[in-house]
Amino acid sequence: GYVHAPSLGQAATAAVLRSGHLAYRGEEHSPFAVDLSSRRVRLALKLLDGVRELQARHVIVGDTRGLGLMVALELIRPGEGDGRVPNPDAVKVVLAEALARRLMLLSASPYGNVVRIIPPLVTTAEEVDTALGILDEALAVASA
Repeated sequence: GYVHAPSLGQAATAAVLRSGHLAYRGEEHSPFAVDLSSRRVRLALKLLDGVRELQARHVIVGDTRGLGLMVALELIRPGEGDGRVPNPDAVKVVLAEALARRLMLLSASPYGNVVRIIPPLVTTAEEVDTALGILDEALAVASA
């Protein structure tokens, strides 16, 4: 598999994790063994399913997409234009509200209307649940 590192500074960590996975594959009790396969896939599906549920609850979420643990929510201005008008103001609110709740998110896209979620590969299922709860609260504030 591939390891995604969103910045140059995190690329070294990703390389170490990947080499640990390759060097200790099959040695599940080794302190250096890193499982980057099935657990990562389950977490990615959990995260993507969670943001799709948020899309169903919040009209400002126009689209969700993801590749592995890299997930994005495109925020729109519902009822304006063709229904796909970018909403960068809502992204700013979501990012600020999430950060106030100790969840760091990123913005993306040329229009600034995409919330990007890129959790570390060592993220737990409980942390994904917590992040989704915080994101739900932040979206509710941005929708108000």
